[in-house]
Amino acid sequence: MKKMNNKGFSLVELIIVIAIMAILAGALAPALLRYIEKTRVSNDKSTAANLKTAVETALANEEVMDAVSTKADGTNVEFLSFEIETTNAGAKYPDTCPDALENEIAQTLASSKMKIKSKKDLEKKFVVAIAFGAAGEADVVEVYLVEKGKTVHIDTQGVKISQAPKRTDLIPTKGGANPTT
Repeated sequence: MKKMNNKGFSLVELIIVIAIMAILAGALAPALLRYIEKTRVSNDKSTAANLKTAVETALANEEVMDAVSTKADGTNVEFLSFEIETTNAGAKYPDTCPDALENEIAQTLASSKMKIKSKKDLEKKFVVAIAFGAAGEADVVEVYLVEKGKTVHIDTQGVKISQAPKRTDLIPTKGGANPTT
């Protein structure tokens, strides 16, 4: 048998391989981080869609609908909008969110699943907007995400509006379209 004199890799060869790997990692890391952030934003849109479904489900309950669509003086509400802040401890509902709606949403959708995961693109809140019809029924429910440092609101379909949502954003006026940017 012939004996081979194999001593392994030299130090120079190992340094060259490590340098090539560092260059590749440096080139691919920014792209990977962009894709991770896009995935987080997509996940947040999915969470907003789940919240929209939870609000619609809650409004299907007549007791909740009456509590949400009627003012204290007995008149009908035309438009309701409120923000739900997300924290590590769970969701914070404002005073403008009726308790009956808050309880139904909490039962339908666990607050632990209502977290905004985007690190740089989105603020840590959902904006819920409900437009009511003349008979007091909920015509349109939409949930928005808010871009950080901007007044741009993004709905569950990715459509952007450049101001806080209004009734006219949900229900277009005669001959007009929704104002989008």
